Amino acid sequence: MDDPVHRIKQLTDELQRVKAKANADWQEARLKERQGEDHIYWLKGDIRRLKENVRDSDSFSRKCDRAKDKMVLRVRELELRLGEDHLRGSVKPCQLSDMAIKWKDLYQGVEIERDCLKKKNEELERSCTSY
Repeated sequence: MDDPVHRIKQLTDELQRVKAKANADWQEARLKERQGEDHIYWLKGDIRRLKENVRDSDSFSRKCDRAKDKMVLRVRELELRLGEDHLRGSVKPCQLSDMAIKWKDLYQGVEIERDCLKKKNEELERSCTSY
């Protein structure tokens, strides 16, 4: 038969091992929980930054649209002035066509930039909704 004192010592040792294991498991679970909380915190920050980027992109897109509209008005104003000058004979037809080509290239450049910004804005919105 086992000695009762020896048996009590065995049970006490086993109890200590079980307590140590439970404590280690609890600490590991708490660490994972904190890491999960940190991960959630960083994800929320990422979402906030993406939303700010979308807002900034929208604002920039609107600024580009306004700039384009102003440029279109300036082009029309210059076309009217050039037409009036041409009628007065102070501008030669070749000068008119050169200037028209330059303005057309500038206008197309703004259109391309605006389209690129709209695509970037749509991509940002999609990435925000994916969270």
